[in-house]
Amino acid sequence: MKKVFVLRTESLLASKNPTLRFGDDNTIVIPMAILQNLYRYNGVPEKKSLASQLIEYIDNIPQKDLLSEKGFEQSNGSRLRVVDNGPISAEIANLADFSRLDHRVYQVCKDLMANNEKVILISKNPNIRLKGNQLGITTELFKDEIFPKPCDQYTGKAEIFIQGEALDRLFTDENGVPVEEREDNQTTTDEYLNNMKKEDVYLMGDEITIDYIVDGNLFVLANKVNINSQIVGNAFICAKDVNISTQSYISNSLFVTANTLNVDGVTYDVYATCKNAKISGYVYRDFKCASEDLNIFGTIGRNAYISSKNINFSQNVEAVPDGDNADQADVSVATVQGKIMGNLNYSSSKEIQIPESTVDGEVKFEQEKISNSMNFGTYIIALISTLLLVLAVYGLFKWLSPKFIDETNSLLTNKIGSSIGFGILSLIVIPVVAAALIFLNITRPISIVLLLTYIVLLLLSIPVFTIALNNIICTKLKISKTWPKIGMLLATSLVMWLLTIIPFVGALVGIIYTVLGLGIITKKLLPKKSKK
Repeated sequence: MKKVFVLRTESLLASKNPTLRFGDDNTIVIPMAILQNLYRYNGVPEKKSLASQLIEYIDNIPQKDLLSEKGFEQSNGSRLRVVDNGPISAEIANLADFSRLDHRVYQVCKDLMANNEKVILISKNPNIRLKGNQLGITTELFKDEIFPKPCDQYTGKAEIFIQGEALDRLFTDENGVPVEEREDNQTTTDEYLNNMKKEDVYLMGDEITIDYIVDGNLFVLANKVNINSQIVGNAFICAKDVNISTQSYISNSLFVTANTLNVDGVTYDVYATCKNAKISGYVYRDFKCASEDLNIFGTIGRNAYISSKNINFSQNVEAVPDGDNADQADVSVATVQGKIMGNLNYSSSKEIQIPESTVDGEVKFEQEKISNSMNFGTYIIALISTLLLVLAVYGLFKWLSPKFIDETNSLLTNKIGSSIGFGILSLIVIPVVAAALIFLNITRPISIVLLLTYIVLLLLSIPVFTIALNNIICTKLKISKTWPKIGMLLATSLVMWLLTIIPFVGALVGIIYTVLGLGIITKKLLPKKSKK
């Protein structure tokens, strides 16, 4: 019977090429949690060198093979897989003296054993082996040498290959040869790790490209986003175009609001709202998407939840043969077909024809009902309600506090950073505090007042932001009279309302309006410091 060896960090760092030391026809499994821990390893220099070598080895393996059930076939005939754990069972969670990492490793073993596989956990830690045996997991001591022989250790050098012409210039040109002219055109492991961002990354711009490891969460607001590396945490992206390349690997969830989304790399979970989406890579777990056009040519590792007008699971691509006679060979046409390894739940205007063997689990379809006449009437009512609410709030503040109307533009321009901060705090903190007071049965009347205040603030937030933005516009256009200001206010309200009804991005725009409006109100209500 073939064996499945599960390796922890201390086993992976016990020798050079540890994944090649378990014989033919066996499978070596690295838990996802262990792989993440390996990227972060910062121990003694000897083991850090081994970690760098192993990372480089894994990075050169096609990610689809590495995450597949079959695994990647290594040079000795064994197969290498990266496997994530399922939900932690009560049996594992109730055992004492376990770290979160240990929980996840043991759960991987249990999940593999549930498939009737012969699983062996390899560890140099006797406590890990003892706890594993208590859970019914077979364990073994890793008996290889702790460190490789000096001749096998990392020397601080690496072999690269360059063209003959460049080699000649290497000895004749005093400036040397640019690194970019090397044949493999790859950065070294040290360069790769030194370029790692060991923190959350926040970016905003026109076009943003991520070529470095982000050891944390990624937050991006841009026109175009390209990801060509590993994101250890979650990725939150709002952009017109988003490209997740074949070199990318998002260890946790991907949250996207975009016009166009292309996923060619590997992600854990995907939550997407976009107009056009194409999944050619590997989604390790669940895929949830609302779009107009959706193409799934890659693999969904678990379940898919889709709301889309058009859904396609296959495409024809031209396959050009390689080799010396490629020019003389005929170009063949191959069909690339997507795969959902779990269940498919989708809603669309009509039921689609799903190719055979595309979905391993159940398929559930719900038809969307669209009525253009009803939508038009609804839009008109919503527009009139929005304009009346803005006018009512403007008149109310003009009567009660004319000074507030005049000060809103400064809160939106000179103090926009603090307004955003206070807006986010108000949006989150007030309902949390109110809910906590209700749950703890403490001062319930105060909690009710807080909730009512929160609702009022939400109703006022967008009109207040509209008034502030209109003041800025009137100042720029030098409009000072009352009625022209009101006319411009209606025009501003109309444009802002049109932005909120844009498919897929309207919700995000509405959130931005609400946060800024709440920030303006909160800043105004806060007591000012007295001047001495």
